Formats: sequence, C-alpha cells, structure tokens
Amino acid sequence: MVEPLTLTVAGLVGGFVIDVGKEMASGEMADKLVKPFLDRRTNHDIQNGLRRAWQSAVKKLFDQYCNSPAYQRLSQNDQELVDERAKLFIDPEIMNQLFMPIDDPQQYVTETDVMRLYTADSAKVTGQLIAGLESVGLWEGLPEHLQKLLEADLLNQLTFFFVEEAIKRDDKARHGFFFQQFAELRQGQEVFSRLESKLDQLLMISVQSSDQSDSSTARVFISYKRDVEPDEPIALQVFSTLNQEHYCFIDQQMLVGTHWAECLKQEIQQADFLVIFLSERSIHSEMILSEVETAYRLAKERGTGKPVILPVRLGYQGPFPHPLNIYLDRINWAMWHDEVDTPSLIEEIQQAIMGLNQSLNVSVPMALKDEPKMRQPTASAQPLRLERPEGTMDPDSIFYVEREADKIALAEIEGQGALVTIKAPRQMGKSSLLYRVMDGAEKLGKQAVLLDFQQFDEQDLAEADSFYQEFCRFVSDELDIEDDTDKYWQRPTGNNRRATRYFKRHILPKLESPLLLAMDEVERVFSTTFKNDFFGMLRSWYNDRAFKTFDMALVTSTEPHLFIESHTQSPFNVGRTVELTDFSMEQVLELNLRHESPFSSDEMPQLYALLRGHPYLTRLAFYLVAKGHFTPDTLFQRTTENYQGPFSDHLRRYLFLLQDHADLIAGLQQIINQQTEPDERLGHRLRAAGLVVRSEGDKFLPRCLLYADYFREHLGE
Repeated sequence: MVEPLTLTVAGLVGGFVIDVGKEMASGEMADKLVKPFLDRRTNHDIQNGLRRAWQSAVKKLFDQYCNSPAYQRLSQNDQELVDERAKLFIDPEIMNQLFMPIDDPQQYVTETDVMRLYTADSAKVTGQLIAGLESVGLWEGLPEHLQKLLEADLLNQLTFFFVEEAIKRDDKARHGFFFQQFAELRQGQEVFSRLESKLDQLLMISVQSSDQSDSSTARVFISYKRDVEPDEPIALQVFSTLNQEHYCFIDQQMLVGTHWAECLKQEIQQADFLVIFLSERSIHSEMILSEVETAYRLAKERGTGKPVILPVRLGYQGPFPHPLNIYLDRINWAMWHDEVDTPSLIEEIQQAIMGLNQSLNVSVPMALKDEPKMRQPTASAQPLRLERPEGTMDPDSIFYVEREADKIALAEIEGQGALVTIKAPRQMGKSSLLYRVMDGAEKLGKQAVLLDFQQFDEQDLAEADSFYQEFCRFVSDELDIEDDTDKYWQRPTGNNRRATRYFKRHILPKLESPLLLAMDEVERVFSTTFKNDFFGMLRSWYNDRAFKTFDMALVTSTEPHLFIESHTQSPFNVGRTVELTDFSMEQVLELNLRHESPFSSDEMPQLYALLRGHPYLTRLAFYLVAKGHFTPDTLFQRTTENYQGPFSDHLRRYLFLLQDHADLIAGLQQIINQQTEPDERLGHRLRAAGLVVRSEGDKFLPRCLLYADYFREHLGE
C-alpha cells in the first residue's frame, strides 16, 4: 500500500504530485507569481476545492462511460463492478487515503511548490494520479475502455472543475491571477482551450475585485445547531443567499478529512460577522456558546468590533440562558416565526451586513443596545416533568442530587462570618450548589445577593478603579442602598481601603439582617493585574470582626487551568473549600428512578462505565432517553459521533478548545494510550479541565470511558 500523498499546491491539478518535474523557474518569477496571492488560508481553500473538483470530475467521467455503448456491452456483473467503483472513487474513507490535509505550518505551500506545478509534465501528473488509485485498489479490474477514458481525461476534468470552484470562492482575484499565469506557461494543451471561458471569468472577476472597495464584500460565519429544526433549514437558506454576494462559511462546507476544530476557529478569526441562529433547542448548545464567546473575545481584544454578532431568534422569545445572556442580552436581534418570515429575515441580515460592514473599525459592535442593568442569570426552564440538564437547577428540583459538598457548604453558613469556596470543572453543578447555599441562607433569615463576574465588561476588568467601584455599586444596587461610591473614591488611598471603608461605613450599617454575598465565575478575576489585591481584601474581611454578619460564598471553575501555563492555586487559604465530585453509582441509580427508569437495571452498569457519574452527561443521557430522542441501545452505539451523537455538542467543544494546544493533546493521548501521567504541569491542567480525574494504582486514566473513546478517535482531526 502506497502511503497517502500529502496534498499541496504542487498537487493542485493532479492532486497527488509529490515531486513532479525538476526544472525550476527562477526565484524572481516565483516571487512575481506567488507572493501576491498566497497565504496560510490558501491551503484549506485548495484542499476543499480539490475535493469537490475530484468528486465532480469522477462523476462526470463515470456518467459519460455508463452512457456509452461500451458499458452496454458489459455483462451484468461487470456493470455492477463499475457502478460500485463509481461510489468507491468518492467514498470518504478512500478519499482520506488519497487526500491528506496539511497541519504542519512549515509544510504550507511555497513558491517552489507552485513553480513545480507550472513546469510539471502532465503525463507524469496523470501517472501519479493513477498510482494513487492503484494503491487503494480502485484501478485494477476496471474495463479497459473506462481506464483509457480516465487516463485521458481525468486530469483535464479535475483542472476544469477546480477552476469552477475557484470562481465560487472569495479569493477570486488570487485564483484568477493564478490560472492566468498557469495558462500562459502551459499554452497549447487541450485543457486550457476547454478552460478558456472559465479563465476569462476569473480574469474579469480579478479586475472587478481590484476596482471594488473592500467594504463591498464581507466574511460571514453561520452558527447554528445541526440536525435541529428550524435551525438547520433556515441557516442553509440564509447561507445560500448571502454566499452569492459575500464569502460565507457554514460547517457543512467542510469535507471529510478536514480538521474541523482548526477550521472553525480560523473562520471565526477571519469573519466580519457571526450570524447565530437560536431556537428553544439550540440556546443550550455548547458549540454555539463557544463560537459566540470566541467572537466576543476577538472583537474586544482587537478593538475593531469584528466579528459583529447578529443573533436570530427562531420562534424563541424567552430569556437567553446563562452565560449566553451575558453576550447577547445587549445586542439587537432579528425574529423569525415561520417560513413566511424567511425572505424578510434574509433581507434584514443583508441590510445589517451592508450597513455595518463600513463601520467595523469601532471599539464595540455596532449592534449593541444601550447598556442594561446587570441581572442574575435565569435558571433553566422546567417542563412539567422533565428538566433540561443545562443551566442552573432550582434548589427544590426533584432531579437535584445532594452530594457531600452540599452538606459541608450548608453547614458552614449556619454560623456567622463564613467563607465557602466551591471549586470544580465546568458542568459539575457549582452554580446550582451556590443557589442552594443562597436558599439555605435565606431560610436562616439572612439576605442573599448574587454577583456573577461574567456580567463585568472587559473594560471593568481592565482597570482596578473601575472594577472596585462596579463591585461596590452592584452590591448597593442589589440591596436597594443608594450608590455613594463617588464620595469614597475621592480619597487619595488604595482601592482595597476604599472598598473596605465603603462596606463598613455605607453598606453594613444599613443591613437589617446578616448578608450572604454569593459570587459566581470568580475565575474571571484570575487574569487581572489586581487579582492578588482583590482576593487579599476578601481574606481580610473574613478575619475582620466588623464583618462578622457578612458571609461569602464563591464559585470558581477549574477549567481555565486548561489554558494557564502555571499552577494557579486557589485564591484563598482561609475559610472552607469544597470540591464537587462525580456521582456515585448509587446516586446514578437514584437519578434513573427520578427519571422514571429510562434505563433498565441491566443497562445501568454500562451507563456508569461510560460516563463514570459525570453530572451533566449523566443527566443529559437520562433526559435524551426519557424524552425519546434516543433509545439506550442507540445512545450506546452513537456515543462518539461528532454531530448527531448524544454527547457530540459537549465533546466537540473540548476539541474546539484543545486544537490550539499541541502539548495538551499530546498529554491526553499519552494518558489514553499508555495510561501514564505526562509531566506534572500537563497533568495538573488536564485534571483542572475535568478531562482526567482518575488514577488506579500506577495507572493514570481519562475521566470516563466516553472521553477515552472519543478523543482516541478524534484527536488530531
């Protein structure tokens, strides 16, 4: 078996050229032809274009042969062989062996690669192409007439269809220039006489593109939840229309073999707009949340407002769940009720893009509304019987599973001056426990105020003065106490001293009962320059008798450790820290009963072995089966699917986050394959991310079998 052939621009026409032709054009010519149009994204464009061109070329030639007298003269068995081979030529697994995407940046296309293409002998290119087909067993056994047809015309057809693909893509000027020069260097060949009209189109587009301002065309990223209605059909209709005038990306453009996580991140980074479709089923999508978070962060970091987020509500008029509401509550949205609204929706999006595309160099997205008052996150909606597993649970929910951490935290706030820190990876139930602590405090006669640090803007976290004042204003507002921060910030002293005086002299004297200040998502402060000062202030309050009627409960996710190089320790060395653990087998059995036993007693050990009591995934499994979206058998069979599997949204988010961290990928692969811990730093970050938590003797294991199976299959995609 011949090794799969790396696809570069050297293989642009043949698709399989590794080292074709040794005559090199001069470096001066290479600079002239190549540098104006090559960049790193070219590699992805060429790979995707080549795959589509290959499929089109093969289909046309097989159709041509099947309509010929030669095919009619074949025996039925031989006709069936040809029909089967036609499918295999474009089979995803076969194409993976013929086309190998490039991941190493050092292997991106170079001037030399392009010039090899210019000087290549077409017979050698065709020979390499056929050798590739032979290596995967597709050539041998084909009727001689079909072999001759493919040998004579496959190269030409592939080139022809690739030029068609080039016309459809955003890099029209670049590809037009490329093929114009290619044609001049290879004049006289039949393929270029057949391509003449296409080359004229490309050249015309090239001239038009150079005359137009950059503001006429935008890059649009379409974000939606797959296999959900009406989300997917509407997203495809919008994509089809917008793509006629702009460069639009939708994940269904990605062909087999594409490194999808890297591709998504690159497309968001280059996008001017993120159009996001949100229905009742998709508002809880982890991938949509990750895409929105990425776009929001990029717009803030760049100070340009790009990508602008354009939300579309698909028949959903309720509040956005936390933390999606942090990013979207301030943004104007479009509303779609049914199919009648589709044309007007498309027109509204087009107008928004046209109107905003010339105003992208602003510090905040133009679609932002006036800043509203910050509000507490909304708990998940509760259907009559079942509850969706996403979001914060009501303290009295029948699906809430009490763990040891609950007992410890609730016992701590029975006293006065308590400080409780709740720590765990995401989706362990931290915020739900915080709500239980608040509920417990209120039942004890205390006031409870929730401060969610996700609601602090980037500018608030960038400046210490702004942050401390906003912190004090928020508590004043929630307690209906007049804001008097301006007075206290006039004193020439430090922010810790100002905030402490404000609480001692302005807030605490006005309280009629003890206060619990519940703080969620405090890890957002970890990246600030004043984190040590702020947490030092909270520690001093814990030790200050003046704060004896003042309790604090904090929630911090350990997941940011995934992206922090050093070992970030807990901000507190005082008070009580509780860490949430996965459900035990007994708790999972109890949760199955509360869902009216969607899994049989024989299936429960398999479910526990798969998820190992992961709180969110376990609840998700019960919800999906109880709602009838999956049977237990289909759930177990489709666990590692990337798009339609029961856990695909959760798993794809991890891949999306990991793809820029080669060291973490290597460490996770070592744990999965060798069951040994990588170096301490990597092990710490992977444990903090919730990917690795188990050790058995000398073995170091992934958190659950689902993670091991999925990442073994998909890491490196």
